[in-house]
Amino acid sequence: RAVFRHIIGYCIVFPAILGAIAVQALIFKPLFKNQTTVPHLIYRACGLIFGVRFVLNPDCAPFSSDNPTMFVANHLSRLDFVVLPLFPDAAVMMNAKIHDMPLWGPIVKVFTKSAGFVATEQNHEGKQGDKTQLGQAAQEGRNIFVFPEGIQTDGRRVLRYSMGSAEIFYDADLIANYPALGTTLLQPVVLRVKTIEGEDVLHQPAKWESYALTHKLVNIFYGMSRLSMVRSITVDVLVCPPIDPRDFVNAASLITAAQEVTREIIAPDQSEALTRRQWKARIDARDFRV
Repeated sequence: RAVFRHIIGYCIVFPAILGAIAVQALIFKPLFKNQTTVPHLIYRACGLIFGVRFVLNPDCAPFSSDNPTMFVANHLSRLDFVVLPLFPDAAVMMNAKIHDMPLWGPIVKVFTKSAGFVATEQNHEGKQGDKTQLGQAAQEGRNIFVFPEGIQTDGRRVLRYSMGSAEIFYDADLIANYPALGTTLLQPVVLRVKTIEGEDVLHQPAKWESYALTHKLVNIFYGMSRLSMVRSITVDVLVCPPIDPRDFVNAASLITAAQEVTREIIAPDQSEALTRRQWKARIDARDFRV
């Protein structure tokens, strides 16, 4: 099955995706100002190739539709981007280091630019530029999608959420330039693996490794190869009630509240949230104790 998926992927889907990226960059974005139709087709194609499907939980809160919304989700796998078609017209924050990947990097850069992604440098110099891009997206009526952990986990824990993206709600100068930020809401999104090969694992995070692959995390190509060996994975998407940033005094308290919503569902017994750097050090040391 894995060999078949690789043949289909590299011989048929990969060239088709390259063509779709070219169409997005040369036609849909410049001529029609459309940043979602082609990308959503690409996400769905990737989901089909790897047997990954995202489904909205029936207990989801309604999407906040009257105002732009920032959705913040925990990060389980490199394939989490397949969830994006469920979220209307969302500008996605991503680590600009992906652009440095061999072979894929330049391709991803062309795609993300034409698809309205916000490629963050994750440093002090680039922070204002990131905030400006997010403000522009909100002013255009677009939603925002962020993985504030900044790195995938093993599903058994929730890392400390970075408050960088949430700072847009407390920057007076930014709000003055982009008034839509004054009414933008935040909605936590909880991603959980629901089934693996048809087995219900929703409440068994220890089994989510087949999707997260953290223990085998070497590089993106190896990870995708391992993932292709699994026949089918369903990921549960639980959208939680919106949070109004105006109810919190600063970005730290707001993003901590969003993180707590997710932690209480995924890891209710977790007493301490690791930072991204601490978790990266754990991965490097192959230390996966909870």
